[in-house]
Order: sequence, then structure tokens, then C-alpha cells
Amino acid sequence: MRYLIISDCFYPENKSISRHIYDLLKEISNQNDQAVLIFPKNKKIKNNKNLNIKNIKYIPIEIKGIK
Repeated sequence: MRYLIISDCFYPENKSISRHIYDLLKEISNQNDQAVLIFPKNKKIKNNKNLNIKNIKYIPIEIKGIK
């Protein structure tokens, strides 16, 4: 199965939903499904080591004033 997930934040941001999205992606990967995650780029986090879950494609986008 393939999923498209759009979130306004992503792990390691300090918000509960960011951790839930990360856990969801890990479970999707464990089921050997594929997902695309679209989320705003966080300028504070320059090298996000968490972007390495198999079968997951990450698309960070630069958006100003989303929140």
C-alpha cells in the first residue's frame, strides 16, 4: 500500500504530533508499505539523521509563515 502524509511538523521537533508521525512512518515501513511525507523544512535542524526509514520518501518544503 502507498500513503501520502502531510504534516505541519516532523520529529525531532518538540511537539507530540511530530513523534506520532515518526512512529506512524516506522510502522508503515515495518509493514513493507511505502509513504511520502511532506513537511515544512526546519531551519534549526540542519542535518536530520531521522530521515532514513526505508520505503519512506521525504519532501521537506520551505514555507514562510505557515503557523
